[in-house]
Formats: sequence, C-alpha cells, structure tokens
Amino acid sequence: MYTINADDVHRVHSLTAHIPEGDRKLLPIANLLENTIGSIERMRYPVFCAIPAELYEKEDAQKALDFTEQLINEVKHKYIDTLLELVQWQIFDNDITIYLNVSPNDKETQTNNGCPVLPPCTCQSIVIFCANLNLTSVPHFSNPVGNGSGWDLELHDNEITQIRYGDFNNLKLRKLFISNNKINVIENGALTGSEDSLLVLHLSNNKLTSIPSDVGRLKHLTDLDIHDNPMENMNEDIVRNISGSLLSLSLGNDIMTSWPQCLECLTQLTSMSIFSLNIPKIPDDAFSNYSHLNILEIISTNLSSIPTSIEKLINLENVNFYNNLNLTDESFPPHIFRKLDNLTSISIVNCSLRSLLLIFSEIPSLSFLDIENNPISYVEDGVFDRNVSKVWFMALKTTKLMSIPRTISNLTGLTISKFDEWSYKRNKGKGFPKFKEA
Repeated sequence: MYTINADDVHRVHSLTAHIPEGDRKLLPIANLLENTIGSIERMRYPVFCAIPAELYEKEDAQKALDFTEQLINEVKHKYIDTLLELVQWQIFDNDITIYLNVSPNDKETQTNNGCPVLPPCTCQSIVIFCANLNLTSVPHFSNPVGNGSGWDLELHDNEITQIRYGDFNNLKLRKLFISNNKINVIENGALTGSEDSLLVLHLSNNKLTSIPSDVGRLKHLTDLDIHDNPMENMNEDIVRNISGSLLSLSLGNDIMTSWPQCLECLTQLTSMSIFSLNIPKIPDDAFSNYSHLNILEIISTNLSSIPTSIEKLINLENVNFYNNLNLTDESFPPHIFRKLDNLTSISIVNCSLRSLLLIFSEIPSLSFLDIENNPISYVEDGVFDRNVSKVWFMALKTTKLMSIPRTISNLTGLTISKFDEWSYKRNKGKGFPKFKEA
C-alpha cells in the first residue's frame, strides 16, 4: 500500500486504505470491520499472524467474522468471478495454459469503456494491469478519457529492456510499477506529462546504472524504489530535486562502494529500506536528519555495525534487520534505543546475535520482538524488566536456547509466541509462560 502524504503513512496498514479507489461497496464493509477490530497493525509486515482472540469480546469476534465473510463474497463476485469469465483453461502434460476469451469486439469494448490498452492487459477502475505477461516492450496506450487524477500502471515482472521517449505519451501516471524487468535505459522525457501527477515509482531489480533524469522533474514524488540496480552512485541534483516531497525510499545494491552523502537532504522521509549493501559500515551520522522516520529496514547487507545516529530517530516505530550475517552483539551500541519512545516493533532475523541484549530493556514501548534464526544461547537477566507487560509477541525459533529464561516467563502481556517445538517438548513445557503459541 502506498500513500500520497505524510499523514497517510501513519495509517499505511489501515484495512480501509487497501480498498481500490472508487469501490463504493467494499469500503463500507471494510469500515465496519475496522471499527470492530480496531487497528490491524498487529498483522503487518514482517510477520503475518492471527489477531489474538483473547483481545476481543465474543460478540465483536462474531461481528468481525460476519464482516470478513461479506468482504470475501464481495471481492469474489466483483474481481474473481469476473476474471474467470474472461479466461479458459487447458491442461496438457500437467501444464496449465490460460487463454483470454477476448474477441475483437471485446477489445473494442475495452477501449470504449475507457481502458487505454488492449488485452492481454486489463483495467480495473484507475489501475492498468500489464504485469507478468512476458512483455518485451511497453504496450501501446491510446488516449484515455474520463480519468483526470491519473493512472496506476503495473508493468512489473516482464522482460522489458528499455522505456522509450513517447511510451507513456497518452497516459497521465499516478503510480508506475516496473520492477523486476531487464530495463537498462529510461530515455530522457519518457515520463513527460506525468511531472505533476506521479507519486509512486518502483524501478527495483532492473539493470539501471543511474537514476533516470526524469525522476528529478517529478514534483510530487512520495515513494521511490531503486534497490538492486547496478548503481555505484546517486545523482545529487536529482536527489535534491525530489527531497521536498519524498517520504519513502528503497535503495542499495552489491556494487555500491560507499554511502551516498546526498541522502542527508531527504529530511521528510518516513520510511527507508536498505538492501544488498556490500560495505561494512554506514557512516554514524547517516541518519541524523531523519527525525520523521517511522520505518527502517536493513536487509541482506554485509554491515558489521549500526550507525549511532539511529538514536536520533525519535519517531521510529518499526525497525527490521533481516539477513545481515555480520551483525553481532557488538554491532549494537549501548543505549542506542533508549530515547526511542515510539519504537514498538523490532525484528533482528537471520543475523548473528549470541544473546538477548539489555538494550531491549531500554525500549519503553516495545511490544513486538522477532529474533528468529540467530545463534542465541544466553539471555541477560532483567532484559525485559521495564516492558514486562507490553511485549505481546516474541519469536525465538531456530536459536540455541536450551530453555525459556525466567525473564521471558515473566512477560505478563505475551499472547503470541514462536519457539522451537523440540525445546518445548524436551522441557515438558516447564519454564514456558502461559500463552498461545503461534
């Protein structure tokens, strides 16, 4: 889910925020469900799990089930059944081939109904679906009518190698998803006509060696994803041109040799994801200007230390360190989380922690902790003494713990956990707190 302003970022995991724009049947049902169960923050990335039933009255739980059934039926009727009418299936030698049941007249009907592209692409409301079609070039778009706000175009997961000037001439774009292609060039002027409307641009997992020059002319860009492109450096002028509007940035690749200093100007960021860095260290002051940051992710890097400026991220709510094998106990400076009063969720998964650190005890609002796939064999006493009633989820699978320490057993608010089954059985449940196991 992507948002268009800073306020929306705070409700990015709201159920109603995921309803397709203009859908007047789904939205009221989603509102009823959301009013019943409240925030669905507990179902968010990085771990999807059921909401604990113990948190809700039986009457509310039944209402939630009823509203959920209404949602499923409406989605099935409006989106799935309609799609099945358009396709026919053929099974041969255990392979399933899908054919679109589209006649020439249907193609004419599609364009007459305002969809600016012919099958196999399809349209739903303002979204154009051209993903996963093995396209080698951008399809032709006719001059669309009746959409002043702009189109959301999904072109990801194809075989496209270049975006040419004029490819989007007839489209005013609001969101453009072209990740997971083979794009090595986006010609200058390719995004002409969308300078004032384009909010979201995803270019990850392509072959771009630099940020396309057109990006610097996008006046209201809020979300840019460029990770896993072979870019050694980032164009400072382009970064500064979008610094006033950009809220979410995903970057990083395995040939980047240093941290881009120009990123310090992105003072409005609320979300940053860093991927695949092959450098051992990000400068300690790298995050000093990100006082609005809510979400920080560092994924699949060779980092061996954490920048001390994380302690200045006073609005940080969720932090995720995933698959960073060089991160050990020594990588986390003492007291680094002490001042982060809004931090509620920490995931340090598939790293090299040997113990549960005392730094967790200094996080007053910590409620979600995932430290799976670490060689943890020791838990320091008192690690959760200050937030004993707030931690409600903990994941400790695939560690070296032989039993559950007292400090974890005393977590009175713990409602969902993930521990190694062998450890539980060997100890016959002794030392394990009384809670629901996920």
